[in-house]
Amino acid sequence: MVLYKVITLYITIIFYFVIFLSLLFKLNNIITIGVYLTDLTFIEDGNADHLKTSSSTELINFSKHQKTAEVILEIQQFQKHLYALTEVPELQSFIIENFRENQDENDLYEMSLLLEPREREDEKIARLLHESGFL
Repeated sequence: MVLYKVITLYITIIFYFVIFLSLLFKLNNIITIGVYLTDLTFIEDGNADHLKTSSSTELINFSKHQKTAEVILEIQQFQKHLYALTEVPELQSFIIENFRENQDENDLYEMSLLLEPREREDEKIARLLHESGFL
């Protein structure tokens, strides 16, 4: 019964995420760039650059590159539109000042863990079940 509830929860989350994405794309807004960057990350990390055949020959994984190209083409669609963006001087100066500080990647990662600690898998499932009302 618990497994059924967990599966139902995941399906519900996926369903609402699909609705969320469809609404974002209807807005034709630059906010969706994060979704595209996440897709590119998953494509890069989740697919091998080369595929091995039974004869130990390595072939280029064209499927991976095709998926990457599709996402990039979708991103380029946003470049066809003009955006009426307003300058926010405070935000610009904040970004410029923080990019000037050359921080080490490891330091930035440690800082991100302080701000948002990693969640164990069992904690994540318990949180999701609690948030959904199953617990």
